[in-house]
Amino acid sequence: MASIKRNIFYNILLTTSQIAFSLVSLPYISRVLGPFQLGRVSFVDSATQYFIITASLGIPIYGIREIAKVVGSPVALKKTFSELLLIQIITSAVLFCVYLVLVLCLDRFHAEERLFHLGLLQVLLSAFVTDWFFQGMENYAAVALRSFVMRLLSIAAILIFVKNEHDVYLYYTIWSGAVVLNMVISLSSSYSYINFKGLDLKRHLKPVMTFFSTRFVTSIYVILLSVFIGYLENKVYVAYFTSAYKIYTVSVTLILAFSSVLIPKLSAYHQANMHEESARLLSRNFNVIINFSLPIIAVMMFFAGPVIHILLGERFLPARADLLLLAPLVLVISISNVLSLNILTPVGKERDFLKATVYGMIFNLCIVFFLISAFRDVGASISLLATECLVCGLLYFYALPYLKNIQISLKTILLNFISCCICFGVVRLGFTYIAPAGNHLVAFIVQIGACGLVYLLVEVFITRNVLYRELYQLALKKIGR
Repeated sequence: MASIKRNIFYNILLTTSQIAFSLVSLPYISRVLGPFQLGRVSFVDSATQYFIITASLGIPIYGIREIAKVVGSPVALKKTFSELLLIQIITSAVLFCVYLVLVLCLDRFHAEERLFHLGLLQVLLSAFVTDWFFQGMENYAAVALRSFVMRLLSIAAILIFVKNEHDVYLYYTIWSGAVVLNMVISLSSSYSYINFKGLDLKRHLKPVMTFFSTRFVTSIYVILLSVFIGYLENKVYVAYFTSAYKIYTVSVTLILAFSSVLIPKLSAYHQANMHEESARLLSRNFNVIINFSLPIIAVMMFFAGPVIHILLGERFLPARADLLLLAPLVLVISISNVLSLNILTPVGKERDFLKATVYGMIFNLCIVFFLISAFRDVGASISLLATECLVCGLLYFYALPYLKNIQISLKTILLNFISCCICFGVVRLGFTYIAPAGNHLVAFIVQIGACGLVYLLVEVFITRNVLYRELYQLALKKIGR
């Protein structure tokens, strides 16, 4: 349990640095570059991330599980790591060639050739991202500290050198440079484990293709939404959607940090047939994500306007509708993440995860073009919300046989939901008449603080939420009462 707490700490450090990067860079970049230039970068980066995900073949998830299985055997550890790394190198080289052809041949891609050159570099070097190796060994400190430093340096460079909309290429150069440098350092840290002699790549092909297919299918209705908007509509709408999606991503990232560190431990529990320990850990995880997701959703929905205004500026206010639609995904994605990565993956049922995403992709493709054509960025948000709800429902169906011993209180969930709506809704409404004028940031901080305080008091003393009461008792101990 101590190792889990330590890993959660470092994973929270990792996600906090990501959140800090977004909270610092997004307001600055959205104002400096504006919707059109930011839309250009988002269009190119979405296509680039699509190819990077494809080149990884699902190894970032599969690799964690496989490394966790052999972590006690140095010979097997080197062999498994080298095999998966070699697969990544081969697929990255192939995808680099495909991406290069598209950039040279497609007019829409060729028009952004300078930006795509930076994307091509990311795809080529994506083979050397080995974070999954350290995560499989439960060494989250290496990943967290390296990523923290890289993001800190990139934030400083952006604030110093990017001054106006003409610096769009410089901005993406800094962004890509930080990503590439992170890749190089990641490889150098794991270089001593590489041994390309006596490898057996075939044994990984079937499970790797299953994980790859899942990530590939998911990317179609997530990352490619920005590409679809860019093709069907103006790139300004790409900026609206991607900016709202980034805010949603910041909101959900911290919650997912709790789930991702459990993959190695749950895989080990399954190997040792420790079902009670696994059920206890999963029950705790479900309780955490539900209790933390609902107030985050409430903030995104009741404060959509102020959040957009503070983080992005007045020119991005049309993205409010996107943020409102994406807010429920904080809970939906968190639950899907637990069902797929913490329940189905450790027991070897990743094919059920694939089936759920395939059905989701088919559903998304049936509605996405009509919705984007009719409602532009809002249509993309609607299609994503509907698709992820369908996938979550299917994952729940597939995971049902493994949920028997997991304790989830529907009464607690309902009370938490009602408490969120009342506390955040009533306090927000009350502050519309008395909120400080002039400074939007001050008004936002005061209102969020008031909402949070009222919500915590209700959860601890009225609904008597178990998790929040535990945190309250822990806080009392820390301050010596």
